[in-house]
Amino acid sequence: MKYILNLAMANIKRATRRTVLTFMILGVGIGLFIIMECMLAGMETMSFRNIIDLQTGHIKIHSMAYSEEKPYELSNLIVNYESVVDEIAKQPFVKGVTARALFLGEVDNMRDSLPVVITGIDFNRDPSVYSLTNFISEGVYDQEGLMMGKTLADDLELKVGDYVYLSFRKKQGAYVSIEKRISALLSSGDPSVNSGSVYIGIHEVLSLYGVDGVTDISVKTDNVDKLSLYTAELRKLFPSLNIVDWKKAAEHTILVSQMKSKFSGIIILFVIIIALVGIINTMLMSVYEKQREIGTLKALGMTDKQVHRLFLIEGGLIGVMGGILGIIFAVLVNWYMTTVGFDMNQMMGDRDLGVAISGVFRSDWKIESFIKGFVIGLLASLFASYYPAKKTTRMQPMECLRVK
Repeated sequence: MKYILNLAMANIKRATRRTVLTFMILGVGIGLFIIMECMLAGMETMSFRNIIDLQTGHIKIHSMAYSEEKPYELSNLIVNYESVVDEIAKQPFVKGVTARALFLGEVDNMRDSLPVVITGIDFNRDPSVYSLTNFISEGVYDQEGLMMGKTLADDLELKVGDYVYLSFRKKQGAYVSIEKRISALLSSGDPSVNSGSVYIGIHEVLSLYGVDGVTDISVKTDNVDKLSLYTAELRKLFPSLNIVDWKKAAEHTILVSQMKSKFSGIIILFVIIIALVGIINTMLMSVYEKQREIGTLKALGMTDKQVHRLFLIEGGLIGVMGGILGIIFAVLVNWYMTTVGFDMNQMMGDRDLGVAISGVFRSDWKIESFIKGFVIGLLASLFASYYPAKKTTRMQPMECLRVK
């Protein structure tokens, strides 16, 4: 076995230029696979963090009548919400709790109008759960004013200090329009915040719509890993309410994120396939160039199985070298991406990516991806080497020795 290994290494050294090119292609493919896996993990972490900070909190509470298909129906409201909020705030695991009221309406700049979600927020409690204040790009957090997404403001050619009209139908059916001054613009990674929402005080919203209930209550806890326990405790306190953790509340957004991750993985798979084609080509060239040597080895007593193993080991060594190169390449790139990263807001501007991503993006370290990348490279190399190696078993010594 040692002799076969030494012979395989000698064969690799003989065609140095072609072999180096092959394992470099494989290494780049493996490295890109690992880098993409780590970046997708970092993107998922960032997206989930922004979902919690902008949409759900750790725990989301609705009325039992709430329907995701009709989220803005007035029948969805939680009545006596203030007593519920006060009771939840007393729980030892609760770091913050707030209520929101979401209704459909239109925003009008006196020239054009666009449909929006008018969101009533508690300006005092909201920062304990959500991070809207972190995404104010212009203006100030003022409960007397109106906050809106910067993309929405740009579409309507509005800026901080301008006045807009909010129009909507009250519970009784009357069409109402009010004038509000823009106090702040929001630039986040959430498309619904950037281009489809305006925010004003919750009591003003409830008064304008003529209702006495809120759409949802959100909770921030002291430990995200204990959400199943905390939701169970809150369900005991409020059996008439629908209480779920953030993953359940945002399951559709999470599903979209996972689908995009799988699509990106397919792209990297094609890169690895291209590398495999290179390995197959290298091994076939090696077999054809060494027919006389193969004939000599067989004439000296080497069995078909040993010759087959020789070329498999040669392909495996290329896979190992490519895997090591890919890991080194991935470590260097991922080190930069985890320590420095890049500013998504500066790179993408106000464009929405369809997922909640904003701020400085940093990759993540996924050790299993490094292991997976190395194993995939090794197995792929052995697989790519199998057919060329199999051809050697059908070669007869005399036919090989006749080759010039």
